[in-house]
Amino acid sequence: MEIAVQMYSLREDVHNIGLSATLELVRDAGFGQVELAGFYDLRPSELKKLLDNYGLSAPSAHIGYDLLCTRFDTVGSFVKKLGIKSVVVPWLAAEQIGNVRVQKKLQSLSARLAKKGVAFAYHNHSQEFAEPDTLIKLTDAVPGIKLQLDIFWAVSAGVDVVEFIKKYADRITQLHIKELSPDGVDADNPVVGDGVSKSAEAVKAAGDIGLVILEFEKVGTDHGTYMAESLKSIKNFAG
Repeated sequence: MEIAVQMYSLREDVHNIGLSATLELVRDAGFGQVELAGFYDLRPSELKKLLDNYGLSAPSAHIGYDLLCTRFDTVGSFVKKLGIKSVVVPWLAAEQIGNVRVQKKLQSLSARLAKKGVAFAYHNHSQEFAEPDTLIKLTDAVPGIKLQLDIFWAVSAGVDVVEFIKKYADRITQLHIKELSPDGVDADNPVVGDGVSKSAEAVKAAGDIGLVILEFEKVGTDHGTYMAESLKSIKNFAG
């Protein structure tokens, strides 16, 4: 099991101290991998050099549906240079998920990525659980697309994430671990394992899943400390 941190969680750090210093913070917290959420107006070679400077790799990237549709070749150049193994659509509007035209476009994107040896996945929020089996219907409709299960949003929607992982293990290739506070989705994220996301149970249920990704929004300590403590917890859960 590999463990990464989602760079979207560090967007304020990138703004305040710069990308280089933020990647150093990630490295010093003990991570060797990141999940990208943008390319920071850099060329593929420039971003690759920065990651290499801090001993980091980017096995996964959140790339918006519109960007994939309109600039696939540009995305492909980053995928190739950085060695990205999985491209994840981080969001679709509720009306898009079941839209046949959108599903056909996702089918095309999945096939094009597969030719490059790159996996394709979809990242949920809470909206996908408003109707039964929305995510499963999506994976049925789009051959090759898998799920990056965000347990924070699943739990907040009332889903038993452990049972979901066990039931649909063949459709889930990644977990997003964002810790849910007992005080709700708008409260600070506790250190992983100290909230109600069932993080420990989810990681154990996931078994040999390929990638677990730490994500956070608001925390009660500095980001470096939070990342290091949460990484330690995830490693303990994974055994």
